[in-house]
Amino acid sequence: MTAGPLSKDTLQWAELIELFPDPAAIFDKDGALDLTNAAFRRAFAQIEQFLASGTSWQIFLAEVSRKGVLSSQACNELRLIEENHLQRGGVAPTVASHLADGSHAELTLAAL
Repeated sequence: MTAGPLSKDTLQWAELIELFPDPAAIFDKDGALDLTNAAFRRAFAQIEQFLASGTSWQIFLAEVSRKGVLSSQACNELRLIEENHLQRGGVAPTVASHLADGSHAELTLAAL
């Protein structure tokens, strides 16, 4: 989840994403990891040390690629989505990939 005291809004988001059965994470507007749910922490357990609050989006992507949690192709697609859609406020497409454990993942980036 996150370290340190949580604001009321952050607590509400934390409670909400914990209800999701699928992996979910929230990165803040500066690209720092803010919240994760239990399913996300399980799916990305191979990079557990990088799931702490404050980890940058770029570090997260580098580590999931380096450890083979997501394919290099999926990581590159996510980088392109960030550059071409989120920074311009567009609608981001979903990236389909397989996780290292063989499970299927559909990754969607959205600006909140």
